[in-house]
Amino acid sequence: MVARFVRGNAPALLAATSSLLLSLAATASRHLVNSDGVWYLLAAEAFVAGGLPAARAAHPWPIYGVLIGLIARATGLPAQAAADGLNAVFVATASAFFVEAVRQLGADRRVQWYAAALVLAHRGLNVFRDAIVRDFGGWAFGLVGLVALLRFMRSASPGSAAAWLAAGLIAVAFRPEWALVWTAMALAPLFDTSASPGRRLRRFAMLALPAAAVSVALAGLLLSSPAGAASVWAMAADVTDLGVDAFRGSAQALAASFPFTHGREYAPYLLLFGLAPLPIVKVVLAAGVPVAVLALAGVSSLRERPRPAQAALALSLGAWYVVSYLFALERMFLETRYAVPASLVLALAAPFGVSRLVAASRAPRRRYLLVLCTAWVIATAALALAERRNPDPHVGAAIEWLRQGTPPNARVHTNSPQVAYYCRRAVDWAAVRHAILHGPDPPLGGPYDYWTVLVPANDVSARGRLAEVQGLAHVASFPGTGGSGVEVYQPGGGMINRSTPRP
Repeated sequence: MVARFVRGNAPALLAATSSLLLSLAATASRHLVNSDGVWYLLAAEAFVAGGLPAARAAHPWPIYGVLIGLIARATGLPAQAAADGLNAVFVATASAFFVEAVRQLGADRRVQWYAAALVLAHRGLNVFRDAIVRDFGGWAFGLVGLVALLRFMRSASPGSAAAWLAAGLIAVAFRPEWALVWTAMALAPLFDTSASPGRRLRRFAMLALPAAAVSVALAGLLLSSPAGAASVWAMAADVTDLGVDAFRGSAQALAASFPFTHGREYAPYLLLFGLAPLPIVKVVLAAGVPVAVLALAGVSSLRERPRPAQAALALSLGAWYVVSYLFALERMFLETRYAVPASLVLALAAPFGVSRLVAASRAPRRRYLLVLCTAWVIATAALALAERRNPDPHVGAAIEWLRQGTPPNARVHTNSPQVAYYCRRAVDWAAVRHAILHGPDPPLGGPYDYWTVLVPANDVSARGRLAEVQGLAHVASFPGTGGSGVEVYQPGGGMINRSTPRP
């Protein structure tokens, strides 16, 4: 039975096994975890030390951190190693179910092997392999749920509907925006033009009614406690205020850049429509340009698939576009990892594009197309694997200086989560959060012995503010590239002494 399972699922198993090896190699060469990863490690360590309340105090959405903490506690591994192992399993799961989703779309064995190769070359997965982010869980269970939905659209089995609902709940546990995507995907049965209206409604009810009941139950459970309700409303208010303030400020800055006053009232509309293509660009970049081109070539093959499957894919892509656009409006930028789920859905068409390319290259004059495309995909994957979110060496040098050149009981204030986590000195994490949000200004209250400021590249305003700071002595400097750097100060003294020797 095991041998039969392996033979029947060989492409998916190869994708999962190879993905595990790639993830382990990526994390083995990493020096520091990404800034976001620091907060999840803090939540995991807080959970191990103080349970769920401590984890919630460290991160407002602590489920990912709690899961890391549970693994760390069960295995005795450090939180960072537990997170790396968990993420490697998540990406391997996503890789396997990507191949399975292609099979559910009617791919034969040969096209499934193409899918295994392409998911291993997927730029977004490879770029983030060494990161610690909660998105991995959403990517994995998002594809698990998509496979369950494709099966349900074909058979209408209650088991597939239950699997779709369970996968959706787990994905939402990692990132709440999956709720919008799952709501959109529940509409897929209504677009099955091959079925009667009654059959469409029954299948829609099999997905929507349990999902609605569970959603209401969870919302009621969360809002039933004063602490839970306060947390939900506080998070909603923070997100809304941040989005409104960011959009208003950006629109005003755009209007101020116009050479004439006439037309400045159109700045908000230019911003609204100007951000509209950003999610599409990010999806292409996340998938990798060659994979996106192959997906475009394979779209015609997907048009031959059953209408319900097409509807499921289209609704998923549409929902992710809305989510990504709202992120862009809120923050005036869009992280590439937010586009990875949509890029994986888009890439489902790529194996069919490869099949068309292979068929076309059988003509003697067109064989070069397959060679060039293969080389392009391999080069893109290699560059993505070589790309790291590790900070420049100057951040590591500053951390090493703090660990070797300051007393063990020193108190450090910084605007860098990586410096705060790895320097192993006393840190006020609330003050670190404030510094990240409000820029490199002197600490507000609280005793500290060293103020360590991470200055981003080409941030002229930050450099200007630092030059005006008084009451601090400049004790060390670690220059990076493009004007970036880490500056270290101590309380006392007059104007900052720029002539202080650099270590």
